Amino acid sequence: MIRVVVADDHPAPRAGIVQAISRDPNIQVVGEASTGPEVWDILTKGRFDVLLLDLNMPGFDPDIEVPTMRKRYPDVRILVVTADDTEESVSSLAEAKVAGYLLKEEDMDRYIEAIHDVAQGHLFFSKRILPVAMNGGTAVPILTRREMQVLKRLAEGDTSEQVAKALKIRKRTVDFHAANILRKLNVDSRAAATAKATEMGLITAWRAR
Repeated sequence: MIRVVVADDHPAPRAGIVQAISRDPNIQVVGEASTGPEVWDILTKGRFDVLLLDLNMPGFDPDIEVPTMRKRYPDVRILVVTADDTEESVSSLAEAKVAGYLLKEEDMDRYIEAIHDVAQGHLFFSKRILPVAMNGGTAVPILTRREMQVLKRLAEGDTSEQVAKALKIRKRTVDFHAANILRKLNVDSRAAATAKATEMGLITAWRAR
């Protein structure tokens, strides 16, 4: 039996997913969540196999919390369920080693297929975003679109607070992206990251887009 938790802040779609996947005799829905704190509460208290995770929930920052979940609960297979098919989102979550990335446009048979695949230790990505997902899993350092936005502003001398205000994100999210940039470029300071990115032509290419 595959034990599943469904996390989505919209009651009707969540109920539809629960009803549909529960038709499979090998799937048991053992919990539901509608906010980030509720997901964490279930993670700390319960045992289950697969987390169907909507990215856009109150009190939830996927850029920071998904990698944290992967580290703290490595046995839980995270299957992201979202309408967001942007390169930025797909690449960052592929790097976070989620078990799957399922677009909400998929029919319910695909939901069930995805749950079975990830529960068996396989990866599952909707076909439309598979090329981006696999690119994100290569050994070649790749800066996501958001990381490039952050890097460009850091290169212009902005502080984390100024970047956060300009991009309309949280300061801790800026710091998280900055740390990822340093790691990917194998440098130990923001100044060094800017210098290396400039040398590689990344910033020039981004400005020309």
